[in-house]
Amino acid sequence: MLNLSHKAECELFEPLIDDALWVARQLPEDEREQIEKFSGEPFDAQNTALWFHATQFKIACRDQHETIAVCGFSPIGPGVYRTFFMATEYAWANHGKELTAHTIDGMGHIIQRERIRRLETVCLASRRAAQIWYKRLGLVYESTLKGYAADGTDAVMFVKVES
Repeated sequence: MLNLSHKAECELFEPLIDDALWVARQLPEDEREQIEKFSGEPFDAQNTALWFHATQFKIACRDQHETIAVCGFSPIGPGVYRTFFMATEYAWANHGKELTAHTIDGMGHIIQRERIRRLETVCLASRRAAQIWYKRLGLVYESTLKGYAADGTDAVMFVKVES
């Protein structure tokens, strides 16, 4: 009998633009919708990868040499960074716990290294699963951003504030 409870570990690495493009092409529909609503443009995997690649700090996760998730951190002011995360459906189904642990570790590392006092992320208010995940990462709900998206859809902001 096969032991299906064992799932291969994913390894972290510094991604190239091709890694971001690979993930962007496989994004779940709700993440594609969010990118469309925030940008006001139809989803384009290449533009999404270019946008990701422009971030200051990036990490990615691969499983058996296939990139399954990318995470980025961009400064938006002194001591304030915006973070984002893109992952394939395969990544969530097979490595959800690992991705969560890696993201928590990565956030802690970047917060210490860059002396970040505020780390924030934004998602559409309708993305309940993302909001639950943000809480698992130690982020807390801060506010609803009324009319934040290009089409006027509300978004929510989650933050981690270091004292």
